Amino acid sequence: MNIKTIFPCVLTGMALPVNSIYASALSNSEHKEEKKTNVIYILADDLGYGDLSCYGQLKFKTPHIDSLASNGIKFTNHYSGCTVSAPSRCALMTGLHTGHTPIRGNAGVSINSLTFDTALPAQYKTIADFFKEKNYATACVGKWGMGGPNTVGHPNNHGFDYFFGHLGQGHAHNRYSPFLYENSNQIVLDGKTYDQDLMMEKVTKFIETNKDNPFFLYLPFTIPHGALQAPAENEAKYLGAYDVDGPWGTPGAINATPHKHVSFAGLMDRLDSDVGVICDLLKKYGIDENTIIIFTSDNGPHREGGGDPEFFNGSGGLRGIKRDLYEGGIRVPMIVYWPEVIKSGRISDHPSAFWDVLPTFCDLLETETPEKTDGISFLPEITGGMQKTHEYLYWEFHETPLQSLRKGDWKAVRKGIKTSPVTELYDLSTDLAEKNDLASKYPDIVKEMNKIMSSSRTNDTQWTFPNLDDEEEVIIDTGNDIQVPVVSGKASQYNTGQNIEYSFDGSYEKPYYHSPWSSGVTTLPVVLEYFFEKTVSGKSVYPEAIDYFIYYPRKDGINGNFGKFNLYVKYKGKTNYDFFKSYDYEISSKNVKEELGNGFKEPAAIKFEVLSGGNNFVSCAEMKFYRKVKTSLTNLVFDEPCIYVENKRIIVRNSNSSVYIYNLSGMLVDIQSELPCGVYIVKTGGISKKVIV
Repeated sequence: MNIKTIFPCVLTGMALPVNSIYASALSNSEHKEEKKTNVIYILADDLGYGDLSCYGQLKFKTPHIDSLASNGIKFTNHYSGCTVSAPSRCALMTGLHTGHTPIRGNAGVSINSLTFDTALPAQYKTIADFFKEKNYATACVGKWGMGGPNTVGHPNNHGFDYFFGHLGQGHAHNRYSPFLYENSNQIVLDGKTYDQDLMMEKVTKFIETNKDNPFFLYLPFTIPHGALQAPAENEAKYLGAYDVDGPWGTPGAINATPHKHVSFAGLMDRLDSDVGVICDLLKKYGIDENTIIIFTSDNGPHREGGGDPEFFNGSGGLRGIKRDLYEGGIRVPMIVYWPEVIKSGRISDHPSAFWDVLPTFCDLLETETPEKTDGISFLPEITGGMQKTHEYLYWEFHETPLQSLRKGDWKAVRKGIKTSPVTELYDLSTDLAEKNDLASKYPDIVKEMNKIMSSSRTNDTQWTFPNLDDEEEVIIDTGNDIQVPVVSGKASQYNTGQNIEYSFDGSYEKPYYHSPWSSGVTTLPVVLEYFFEKTVSGKSVYPEAIDYFIYYPRKDGINGNFGKFNLYVKYKGKTNYDFFKSYDYEISSKNVKEELGNGFKEPAAIKFEVLSGGNNFVSCAEMKFYRKVKTSLTNLVFDEPCIYVENKRIIVRNSNSSVYIYNLSGMLVDIQSELPCGVYIVKTGGISKKVIV
């Protein structure tokens, strides 16, 4: 490999509008360009890179899926969002990699004695939201895994008109489930009904109902995840086919099988048959030409419930399986079928990942792609336009934990993050199976890859890496925070002489902002907007960030002091507000400081929608906004004074200077308190030291 070209330049270019790319290929083009393209996205569960015959599988066949590939595009460098279910699906839906997604692992949440998954927060727009904005009918049938019934993470709250299937992924491990969900309603079953049968009934009904309307149909089917429960007619095709086979599970149990290899092949046959049913439906209603079908998988192959990826070569010769960040855990098949545009089968080696799907669909819909995305549209690769490429692709996994990075043909896997981090380095151009670790041969490349991995993630209180190596850039607060000035404000209601300007005039005394009381009655909610955009030399200028605000209520009583309210932010260049969070204050005269997560970057405005206040009024003596000033501690000095740990407290001796202790999120912690186990930075007398408690 030529070291000078290991980090290739990004190919730039502007893709033409979708309609103009393929209009010449259409008959009666004027009529067809008006008709929106339907999209069906099929997500298999734990299907490996080698689990389709069109990708090299030799022990069973997938003819219907193979037909999509031979008449579409087979991608050979496509990656899932993660190596397990929930974070992979979150990356798909949000267009963010797992260094930025709000869900980075399979974490259970109990609701009415049932376990569901971490809910996708309300402020995150999904693929379905964008289709919904373009008047598409939207449905999700299968396994959701990002929020239970009546939570903010439910698919009905993220752009899907209709949901049917498993809300919690743990409930999907039995194909004869005692219940499924239709929207938020639990449908109780007899325990003898095959869930895939019910799902296909809903798929058929949705396509029939919307055959004359544009639709987006997301099908996160549960096959071939364990348990290996395949219908007898599908297993029959492979009975006696394998010299090596055997039982799995307790005999008589509902998830047991007397022949695990036959059962796995039967599951794959059922999945393939259902793809054929969907294709036949599209042809029946004359909408197959104008429908995109994308087929892929959420991660690599599994050993759960009797799975045997070694026997079937489920990883396709790649190293690793599910829960690995080697290629076998994250490289997955992706097939794009679109007869109206793709006239013959192609193979693409364009590197892409789940977080590219959202910008691709935005491109298809000719709508603006969100600024906050890690993805790049691969629509030009499909239509023959000028395709941009990623500078790098990044993953993190929190069960082990692991990090991984692909940059050009270099692939890094960082392990031992909780103990002694070690980075392995592979050259995929000559070592696709990742057998030859080149880290010792190319230390400068390792250093560069480590730096990118450390900078590619945001800290999250739920998803932390407590002991990244010394090359990590540790950011801490200096304490010298800067107040961000409010340029102007607007209140939906105000009392005469008490408008919103009095809530950012620098004074805590009367007059302060107050909703109507002297000449009318306050009607809740009251909306208060604070604007930060200003014009300098004819150009709009925005604050770098707002990290927290302090609400100062009136001190001469509680009339109008905030109770419940919703907070929204409008970012630079946007016309609409994004919801951030709901608050419920105890109505009092206490000042309240609120941290804004990872901060609002380049905000144009912040909006408070006040739902309740003292005696049904709304007032504010002062509202102040701040940006934290941060610094980097990359050069740690190990020297006097003496710093050691005793009974989960960090002790500093022989120092006449002030002592400050920070966690790796950059937050100042109390030196007198017992500290949770973890890694801390101690600053004293000009010395910074990393200490493990």
